[in-house]
Amino acid sequence: MSDDARPKPRLLREPGAYLRRQVRLKLNDAVRGLGLKVADSVDMGSLRTATGFRHVLDVGVARGTPDLYARFPEAEIELFEPAPQFYPGLETGVMRERSCRLHKFALGATDGEAVLHLAGATSASLLGTQDKPGRTFPVITVPVRRLDHVLRAADLDRPALLKIDTEGYELAVLQGAEALLPAIDAVIVEVHLGKAYAYRPQQILDILAPHGFALVDVLDTEVRNRRVTCLDMVFERPRTG
Repeated sequence: MSDDARPKPRLLREPGAYLRRQVRLKLNDAVRGLGLKVADSVDMGSLRTATGFRHVLDVGVARGTPDLYARFPEAEIELFEPAPQFYPGLETGVMRERSCRLHKFALGATDGEAVLHLAGATSASLLGTQDKPGRTFPVITVPVRRLDHVLRAADLDRPALLKIDTEGYELAVLQGAEALLPAIDAVIVEVHLGKAYAYRPQQILDILAPHGFALVDVLDTEVRNRRVTCLDMVFERPRTG
């Protein structure tokens, strides 16, 4: 059902629903601004079920994504995180509670090494800190691997979900995952709109579309100075049958 066809909530009677609708409409405007069509009805397929995904690849873990792990309690989880500051918390937290493997390196378009900027207690970036002018952060050198050199299609239990949140390095991660994408059933990727030095959002779509992925939902957004700066976009292949 489209937003125009849904009963419009009233501000005084349903303030929560009213505000959620306003946010959804703003998100739809942002998606249209990328030249994309907003889905009239979102079919998340296996993402809607409690145990739909059997394998979850969490790239850019930081302190973890507990809501994602909780939604798929039976899934095998691959954690990819290059910043050592997060390892103790992961090893005493989710790794004690779930079947997980922690990969202590970054993912990118090529194998090698890169400089990781430790931008505070909750963030790290391979792109540097251009969006934090006048501030300096410690740096370390970390190994970088292509995802499709780390895992093969045969290593994945289907259906499989790939989630990427790497502070503007998402395009490079996808470029290094192309040989594995045919074995991935859904992708959640944080797409940045406010980091022109990183990539153009269209480049993310150009990688996923040839593998049959279509945008089906936007889960979250970040707004700064009244402008949308990034979106958590969900891509799936259309289901048949």
